[in-house]
Amino acid sequence: MASFFSTVDNRIKPSLLLSIPHTNNVQSMNKITTKELNHLVTHEDAPAASEPLGHTLSHIFKPFKITLPNVSKLNIPLKNILHPNEHVRSKYHDSLPDQLVPLYDSETSTWNWDLPVKAPRNNLVSDTSSPSSQDTKAVNATHEEIIASFLNALAGCLLTSQPLLELECYSTHTWNAASAHNALHGSSVMHKPDIVLSDDITTRWGNIKVSGWS
Repeated sequence: MASFFSTVDNRIKPSLLLSIPHTNNVQSMNKITTKELNHLVTHEDAPAASEPLGHTLSHIFKPFKITLPNVSKLNIPLKNILHPNEHVRSKYHDSLPDQLVPLYDSETSTWNWDLPVKAPRNNLVSDTSSPSSQDTKAVNATHEEIIASFLNALAGCLLTSQPLLELECYSTHTWNAASAHNALHGSSVMHKPDIVLSDDITTRWGNIKVSGWS
């Protein structure tokens, strides 16, 4: 069953937050941290006595027990590498689009993706890491779009390699960069997260799971 939680309201008054005394005692700091986290990070009902931090925090910090494959074992159809780097273009230039190729190249210790390593030249168009982005699609892609597409490809490869992930509620979530240059709806605070993780086509503050900022 999917779980839905909302973050603390952005209009919370700083005066309501916990005042931290000067102390270096571990036991005291643990109590302060517990008191600070409880009901502050998320809106939720009063926790049961067996869950002093609340059920939502217990859900967040729940151990991840599914065994994931080594990245060197992950394969992806060549056509799904939306932003291939120069190594991919050179090594697989004669390969068919449906041929499975490694997502991670163990020989070069790099991902087979043209991940950006330089800051964008302006706020709209991002440079990629090498001259491999000569085609129109790659040239027009922003850093945020390249990274979001890579994370989606990585998630897809993991799901293919480990079917147990499909049982998790987050297996259908998708990263996108649509809000990188346009403020997300649903809040009076006009923030523009670089990438967000959501399971809804129309992304709003109320339905994103994770937001990433540079």
